[in-house]
Amino acid sequence: MLHNNNDIHGHSSQTRPLNLSTSKQIATTPAKRAAYEELRNFHTTASEISRDIAATSAFLSELSQLVRRRGLFVDDTERVNYLVLRIKSNVEHLNGRLDEAGRVIAAQKRRLGEKSQAGQEASNLVGQLKEEFVQATSHFKTVLQQRSDRMKEQNDRKRQVFGQGQKLRSFGQSGA
Repeated sequence: MLHNNNDIHGHSSQTRPLNLSTSKQIATTPAKRAAYEELRNFHTTASEISRDIAATSAFLSELSQLVRRRGLFVDDTERVNYLVLRIKSNVEHLNGRLDEAGRVIAAQKRRLGEKSQAGQEASNLVGQLKEEFVQATSHFKTVLQQRSDRMKEQNDRKRQVFGQGQKLRSFGQSGA
């Protein structure tokens, strides 16, 4: 059985696609057509940025799990260091890409007009990506602080376990 996917005005969703190709038909000047073409390219870039944020979040999740592990002899230092450097590099790269995306969208909005729906949608997309990015980076800072705290706790415990043995040996040797 076929379903009718009409909106509240009776328009079929197939006649009104939610992409910029419809907007291109409305664009009358070559400058506006070029701006809409750049917006389409921007959506591809935004998709790539979103994937990079997701990949960075996956690294962050792994790092968070490794940092939470407790144990005197648990040593994931090599993997933790790799993840920290990788995440830091990704964060710097993403920050630059998001700044560039914001500049591109601002320029497109100037060309298309401030009230352009396509420009506003792209601007909203950049805002959403930046919000996801901020959440990931703040989580990264939290995990780094946890890592620092865990390393200090681990060093203190090692000093207590191994340090007392040295004090006892020193005490035994001087009393002999």
